[in-house]
Formats: sequence, structure tokens, C-alpha cells
Amino acid sequence: MSSIIDVAKKAGVSKSTVSRYFNNGYVSEECAERIKKAIDDLSYSPSSLGRALKYNRSMTIGLCVPKISHPFFSKITEAIEDEAYALGYRLLLTDSGNDKAREESFISLAKKSQIDGIIFVTHNFYDRMDPNLPIVTIDRRFAGGVPTITSDNYEATKKALAYLWEQGARRIGFLGGKPAVTSFVYDRYRAYSDFASEHGMEERTGYYESKHGEEYCYSEKYFASFPDVDAVFATSDAYGFAYYRVLVRNGKSCDDVKIITYDGCMNDLIQSPSFTSVVQDIPAMAKKVVEVLNMRITGQKDIDDVYTIPTTFFKGETA
Repeated sequence: MSSIIDVAKKAGVSKSTVSRYFNNGYVSEECAERIKKAIDDLSYSPSSLGRALKYNRSMTIGLCVPKISHPFFSKITEAIEDEAYALGYRLLLTDSGNDKAREESFISLAKKSQIDGIIFVTHNFYDRMDPNLPIVTIDRRFAGGVPTITSDNYEATKKALAYLWEQGARRIGFLGGKPAVTSFVYDRYRAYSDFASEHGMEERTGYYESKHGEEYCYSEKYFASFPDVDAVFATSDAYGFAYYRVLVRNGKSCDDVKIITYDGCMNDLIQSPSFTSVVQDIPAMAKKVVEVLNMRITGQKDIDDVYTIPTTFFKGETA
């Protein structure tokens, strides 16, 4: 069985450099590539038990999501688990169902040192948080200096709306779950509201409770409330797909109402139509959130409050 010393020898670096690589410390790009190749060649994986004993840690991190069946949460969970494993961590997952009590039990676990840190993806807000508690969020603003990883929500939404406008849409609607002002997802609505104001366009906003699994029901309500829209910006793939189904059931298509979604996960799940989407870079978000959590767990300093991961725009068949 290979050891960290074997990896260091094969990569032509010191043992401490390999250790820094696994603990997310600074390693030059060239060294990182050599270490990665050595790891692959030797089929080496860091020992979670050995690291746990050495560093007095459980080598387990928690991930709390509101609905694992949601396309975005499902994909980012998979990506986070891969990144955690690469650093020698096991992943403890909870589907909170947006239940704050279940989320608070996860925080309690971290405080008791049964898990080393938590990645939160939640619709709830916490106005009191121990700044020394290793927690990182995705798309959420917590109190107490908790860092977050997000995408360029405002700018990406503005660009998507501009694309619809260029396509001739003048009655663009906004459909999605109602985020808290403390959520970076709220920036998508700010972008829509600003765009409407800048273009003299009446807002057609459908904001509904953030209950995952109810997107179709809310999309039906939106369709009935705003029958005149010629395009819809959906704040998630789930809402975009649900609204598309409502269109079809009412004898319409994307020739009648263009659709753009945010997230860009749906095209991996269905073949037709391909959805025009703002695509979040889920692998990059997962890598960064695990990296930042590991920095907090290991006591590293100079951690930013917000890390913004750029999106891309995919032109599909729906707009």
C-alpha cells in the first residue's frame, strides 16, 4: 500500500508539500499537477482515520440541503462529496426539508465536534452565529462572518433578460420561489426589477413560497395570473421545466412564450427540449466551498466573505 512518502518521491517533492496539497495549502500549479499524477499512478488515497488521529478531528463534514431531489441540490451534493473525498473527508448529508430545527441540530453536532464543519444550503436565516464555528454557505448571507460561495446572480440575470429583449420579448415575466433578502438568489429579482425599470417594462412577478416539489402548482397559478407574457425568466430549472409543462398542457409552446432558466442542470436530465439557461459552474462552486470550509477547519486566515463563481450562458431551444 502506497504512503504519502511514496507520493512525494514519485512527484519529486517533499512530504510537507504533499501534505499542503491535501490540506489545501499553497502549492504551485506545476507541483500540484505532479502530485495529482503521482496519486493517480499509485492509486493513493489519504487515510481519514490517520488524519483524524493526527489532527484530533473527525474528518467528517456535514452538508445540509433543503431538498436533495431538486436538480441543483442533487448535482452540487455529488460534486461536494467528490471534493470532500479528495481532501480526506467523509460527507454527512441531511435533507432538512427546510426545517430550521433539523438544521440547528447539525449546528449542534459541529459545536460538539462530532463533525468538523458544515456546508449550508438553506432558505432559513441565522442572525446569530459563532464566528469560530466552521460553517460555509452557498448563496446565503449569514451573520457572524460566515463566508459564502455564490454565482454572479445579478449580472447573469441581466444578460439573460437582455437576450430575451433582443429576441423581441417585451412582456417578460419573472417566476420563482420567494427568497429572503439575505439570499443571493434575491439578486436575480433585483436584476429583473432594475431591467424592467430601465426598459419601461411592467413587472410580471410570480413569487411563491420556497416549497420544493410545488413548482408545477405555482407555475399553474402564474400562467393564470399572467396570460399575456411572451417570455419567462425562471429562477431555477425546476420552475422553468414546470412552467414549460404548463404551457404544453394549455396548447402552447416556446414559440409563444420563451423560457430561460437559472442553474443549467435540467439539460442533463431531459433530452428535449434543451433549455436556454444561465449555467452555474457547479464543479467550481463545490471545489471552492470545500476549500474554504477546510481553510476554516484548519484555522487559516484571510478568508473572504464572498466568493463569486462566474456563470455561462447556454442557448437552447426554449429561447
